[in-house]
Amino acid sequence: MPPPPQARAEEKARQAAKVDVDSGVLKAIAEAEASRAAGGAGAAGGSPEGSKEIESRMESILQRARQIAESSDAEGKGGEEQLRRDFEGLISALQAVEKIPREDMRRIREAAFDNATFYVTDMYTVEDSEQPELFELYGTGGWIVRGNLREDKGKVFARLKAAVSDLHGDRLVALMIPDPVAPEGPSEGPSEERPAFVVAPRDMVQPPQPGGWQAVVAVVLVLLTAASHFQLGVVANVTSLPPEALQALANPEAFNPEAPIPGMTDDDIVRYVVAALPVAVGAFGANMTHELGHRLAAAVRGVDLGASFYLPNSQLGTFGAITPIKSIVKSLDDLWDVAFAGPLAGGLASLALFLFGLGATLAAGGDADAAAGLIPVPTPLFQGSVLLGSVCHLALGDAAFNGTTVPLHPMTIAGWCGLVTTALNLLPVGCLDGGRMAQSALGRNGLNLTSFFTYTGLALGVIGSSLALPFGLAVILLQRAPERLIQDQVTLASDSKRAVTAAAILFALLTLVPVAPELAGSGGIGPGGPFL
Repeated sequence: MPPPPQARAEEKARQAAKVDVDSGVLKAIAEAEASRAAGGAGAAGGSPEGSKEIESRMESILQRARQIAESSDAEGKGGEEQLRRDFEGLISALQAVEKIPREDMRRIREAAFDNATFYVTDMYTVEDSEQPELFELYGTGGWIVRGNLREDKGKVFARLKAAVSDLHGDRLVALMIPDPVAPEGPSEGPSEERPAFVVAPRDMVQPPQPGGWQAVVAVVLVLLTAASHFQLGVVANVTSLPPEALQALANPEAFNPEAPIPGMTDDDIVRYVVAALPVAVGAFGANMTHELGHRLAAAVRGVDLGASFYLPNSQLGTFGAITPIKSIVKSLDDLWDVAFAGPLAGGLASLALFLFGLGATLAAGGDADAAAGLIPVPTPLFQGSVLLGSVCHLALGDAAFNGTTVPLHPMTIAGWCGLVTTALNLLPVGCLDGGRMAQSALGRNGLNLTSFFTYTGLALGVIGSSLALPFGLAVILLQRAPERLIQDQVTLASDSKRAVTAAAILFALLTLVPVAPELAGSGGIGPGGPFL
């Protein structure tokens, strides 16, 4: 039964009251939005006319909403369609506020460029470009300036940044990017690309800021990574278990977790768990040092980093961490420094553990008590790395590899795992540390080339062996895209950094390439092996 007329009238009155907003509030919203988007002088939305237009549109929408609430059902349907169009007009007006007016760009152009330094041939908005990736990066309101470079690009870019700052303060940001429609081949040097320039609202190019939930996820992942390192320590010591315990653990279907482990007392289990700690703590500490290196370099270079998201792994403890950049990086030099600092710190810490462990292993040869603390490592595991396996062989000699296992100090294992993790992160692909270094030192084309060979090596198992599949999937899903929000994306890092990048890639390959099975079978790592 339909409600009586009086009830319908009261309901319409309540609906109208819900959309009744004081005109002063409308004006405040309009002025705040115009101020936020335009940032003050020079922008269309920052003018009184821009604020009045937004305020007028808001009042029109509220009036129409009240009319719909007071009208009949038939009249309301037509009004709803008009209300939808009014909302679309308001959204367009707000978006227009965020755009940089052509007059402002004309003043920036006159202040920054002239025919003797950078002859401007084209200037258009990002929305008018035919490259969707540019719109994704720089959003609405940005402008692209193309032309012929007639002076050092660094000086031209410095004048553009100064002009933008003088005219608009921090509201806008200038970037130098590879020319999006440049002809094939570099125009300046063997590696650097032809430059173009972008001027965009800072809010449009600021990297996404992390939310509170990301900090929670980061903490959870750190705890899981600590647990995976402990598991690493437990597994590393598994060959020290009694044969009957090993047999029971090797048959999980028949294993009863509530019954005592065959051949082990409660004290034996406690000693076994304690013995796992040196490997776990050593490898975990090396990986923490890696992230500390990133953050120290970022602080020096003025780069803001987000929370680190560790990727636990049972074979190494971790694949490393995803550390997003929260601010615009000023140059490829800065990106290189931040990227390299992590592998440098973590790699040196891992190398120190590895060499200390080898020295302690040699020193324990004539000491029965010290030898009791060594961990038997199956000889085939040394075939997982040409570089590290060969170093172990050189340090320990042929005699150490005559049996099925090689006794090693726990720090050797921790250092080995840390060095392998470092090598994985130095692979030149995506936004891995090695990818950021390759992008900075070799340019976009260099990164594309090294990425292709890296993906091919991971797919074939030539790089990383049993780690190739899980690590490759992690990179493709989480770290495939290179860094894009860099102010100067054209000026490559120095020649010395290019040489260090090449050395880092070589270290990664030698560490991650396993010994070929046919060579291993003929003594690849062991007495008379061809690598030694």
